[in-house]
Formats: sequence, C-alpha cells, structure tokens
Amino acid sequence: MNESAKAQGLNLSGKDLRNVDLSGEDMSNSILSGSRLWRVNLSGANLSHSNGLKARFRRVNLSNSDLRNANLRNARFYSVNLEGANLKGANLTGARIGHSVGARFSKNTILPDGNQWTANTDLRQFTKLWIYADLSGQDLSGMDFTNAELRSAKFQAANLAENDMSNANLRKANLSGANVCGVNFTNADLRLANLSRTLFDESTTLPDCRKWDPTTDLRHFTKLWSHIDWTGKSLRGVNLQYVRLTYANLTGADLYCADLSYAGLKSANLTDADLTCAKLYYAEFSRGTILPDGSKWTRDTDMRQFTHP
Repeated sequence: MNESAKAQGLNLSGKDLRNVDLSGEDMSNSILSGSRLWRVNLSGANLSHSNGLKARFRRVNLSNSDLRNANLRNARFYSVNLEGANLKGANLTGARIGHSVGARFSKNTILPDGNQWTANTDLRQFTKLWIYADLSGQDLSGMDFTNAELRSAKFQAANLAENDMSNANLRKANLSGANVCGVNFTNADLRLANLSRTLFDESTTLPDCRKWDPTTDLRHFTKLWSHIDWTGKSLRGVNLQYVRLTYANLTGADLYCADLSYAGLKSANLTDADLTCAKLYYAEFSRGTILPDGSKWTRDTDMRQFTHP
C-alpha cells in the first residue's frame, strides 16, 4: 500500500497493519472491522464515520485524530495515545479503553457526548462495561444502561429510578434494596440476580415487556427457585437451563425431555422423578441430591441410567 496515497473509504477489514505512518491521512468512512493495528501512526488522521468494530489498536498514536461518529464497538485500545482526539458521536459500547489498558487522554480529548475529558471522567458511561462495578447506594436515576454489561455489579440500595436497562446483562447482579421504579428491563438478563427487597412499581417494565404488578413472580426471570415444592409437577420438555433448584422438592416430577443444562440441583429431591431424555449437561449436583431411585448422588454417579434407562 502506498502510504502517501489517499486512504478515504479504504477497506482494511481483518488486515494486519504494523509500523505504518498514516499521520494526517483522510481515512474517513474506512472499514477497519476486525483489523489489528500495531505501532501505527494515525496522529491527525481523519477516521470519522469509519467502522472499527472489534478492531485491535496496540501502541497506536491517535493523538489529534478525528474519530467522530466512528463505530468502535467492542474495539480494544492497548497503550494508545488519544490525546486531543475527537470522539464525538463515536460508539464505544463494549470497547476496552482507559488507563487500565494504557490509553492516554488529555483535556483536549473530546468524548462521545461532546464533553472534554477530565481526570474524573468515568469511561464506563460510554463503554457500558460495568462488570463487578460497585455502585451501591448511589443515585443513578435516569442513567442509560441500554445494552450494558452489568454482570455481578452491585446496586444495593441504589436509586435506579427511570433507568433504561433494556438488553442489559444483569446476571448475578445484586439489586437488593434498590429502587427500580420506572426502570425498563425489556429483554434484560436477570438470571441469578438478587432482587430481595428491591422496590418495583407498576411503571417498571419487565424483561418480557409486561409491567410489574404485586402478583409478579420474579423467579421467572432470576431463575432462583431454591426450596420450591414441585412435587408431581409436569415439567415435560420445559427449558430449565441455568435454573437454581437448590433444596427443591421434585418428588415425582415429570421432567421428560426437560432441559436442565447448567441447572443447580444441589440438595434437590428427585425421588421418583422422570428424567428420561432430560438434558443434564453441566448440571450441578451435591451429595445431598436425592436421585430418582432414592440413592444419593456421588461423583461416580452415571446420570445416564436415569436419562437413558
């Protein structure tokens, strides 16, 4: 490639670029999706409206570059210089960017919301990567957590009123005591989330798009059915993936062809349960689990004797 050639609209999808000087080049509308850039000089380059989906930038100089409206979703920035870069309107959802991976900013760096970077800027508001974040007790009302990665995040006693959490991943998140009145949980993943003492109201939209009401059983979304009594219940062909059934009473339950993959069955009572054709991939058992024949589960138990008798 001629380094001095105009690169506007260039298709570099999936390509490796190493030790190239593209400073000041017009690369607007270029496709960089899945590309890997190593020690590339893009200082002052125009990358506006470019597609850098899942691109990897390592030791790249992007100082004073124009990244306006660029798609940098799920991109990775390692030891990248973004001093003076203009990221207004850029999509950084899922991007690994920040001081933890060696990215450098300056007060002249323009962020996706049009504001300038400061030492107090929390880039997670743009990357939406809040895994393990501790936001307990904070007033987060009105924040946009759409498509956010919130696995195992802590929101105990936080004010989340009127938040948009649609399509958010809230698996194993702790929302105990949080205010979620008016929150939009449409298509959110609440599996194994702690919703004890969480405050809902009729304006809260649930993952299935229905509104919360006092009769709502949130276990349909959290999959936490510990100690449930399903004696003799017909669960034939039901999808029970990831469901936690610790200490559940499943005596005589019809689980024919049920999908219990990754289910938690520690100390569950499966006496006389029908597990024929049931899927038990990576299901969790314990020595307290009572099997259909009345025996206790051990590490040597071959569950195929019950699923394929």
